[in-house]
Amino acid sequence: MSVQKTFLSAATTGDTTTIENAYLQDKTILAAKDADGRTALHLAALHKDVKILELLLNYGIEPSATDNQGQTALHIAAHQSSLAVVELLLKRGANWSIRDHDGNTALSYAYQQYSVDVLSCFLQYTPACPSEIPGGLTPEIVLRSSASRKWTPLQISVNAHGR
Repeated sequence: MSVQKTFLSAATTGDTTTIENAYLQDKTILAAKDADGRTALHLAALHKDVKILELLLNYGIEPSATDNQGQTALHIAAHQSSLAVVELLLKRGANWSIRDHDGNTALSYAYQQYSVDVLSCFLQYTPACPSEIPGGLTPEIVLRSSASRKWTPLQISVNAHGR
């Protein structure tokens, strides 16, 4: 198995020792991607491994790198309603407004999942002014709506994409 595959595999299994050793041998390993264009950060987010995410971010991995679908680790975390991962990525500078190839931001995925905790987390890191967000649908607007209301995909698409 190549060093890059071993490094990426370690991100999925939580193997900090392998990640540390690979990074110490070659700092450019942080740019390694799998066949889907996912970095170790994407894979750690997919597996909700905060410890690996922190390690990679401390090493300087790009928090907003995109995969072949245009998604960041934050897109993955928001889609999975993983509060700990979303919060860590936002605290460490992940760009919440990047659109994937389907036109969705991480915030759009948080709306789709309607996780109040995740939306509240986004509220801390996104602009309060609706004019700063295409379509004007902010986390604050969603959270002020009825707590039992679930946004439909059409509403999310219209509001998040401004169409």
